[in-house]
Amino acid sequence: AVVSTQSTGRTKRPDKIVVIIRGLPGSGKSLLAKKMKDLETENGGSAPRILSLDDYFLNDNNEYEYEAELEESYRASMFKAFQRTLSDGWFKFIIIDAVNAIALQFSKYWSAAKMAGFQVYVAEIKSFPEHCAQNSLHKRTLDEIMRIHKIWEATPPNHISLDLRGIMQDSAIDEVEMGDSDLDGEDLVDDQAIGWMGSALASVREVLVLT
Repeated sequence: AVVSTQSTGRTKRPDKIVVIIRGLPGSGKSLLAKKMKDLETENGGSAPRILSLDDYFLNDNNEYEYEAELEESYRASMFKAFQRTLSDGWFKFIIIDAVNAIALQFSKYWSAAKMAGFQVYVAEIKSFPEHCAQNSLHKRTLDEIMRIHKIWEATPPNHISLDLRGIMQDSAIDEVEMGDSDLDGEDLVDDQAIGWMGSALASVREVLVLT
């Protein structure tokens, strides 16, 4: 099922929500997660818990260093952190920020969240590998991104997807130097590009309507 960008009221929103963000490196996942968090708090909600795989690659100087041989162990650690977040019960809105190229990598989050009584949505950001390589703050190469692109799997049909078509368009991308941004995200997107959040998810505080 796909969730449309229309909303009809806060009162019908599920009480507990998990949003799984997936996309190639440089597609804007971290920025999307940050905007979800900001808009939720700006509209009176509690700050969501964001679990980002990128955080596991930060060194002692808070600099990103990707090490492929450690990715699987970091994935396991992040999933354990997610399970603890579910069991603790302190957060009713949780965001998963990772590439999630294959269904196995994020379906376990879906299953665990459903078992804990959460409604789960998948937000897949679709972008050309060349564009992602140009905008990757973590300097992932085009070859690296193409390898991920070649193994990309579609979101399973039993997962509810957020329909992002027409929302984050290339015309809305603010092509500025990476050094000009103070965001710890992957893409640099201007207000027009992220303005969809208020209407598409209604700051993620309105009901998401199935189409």
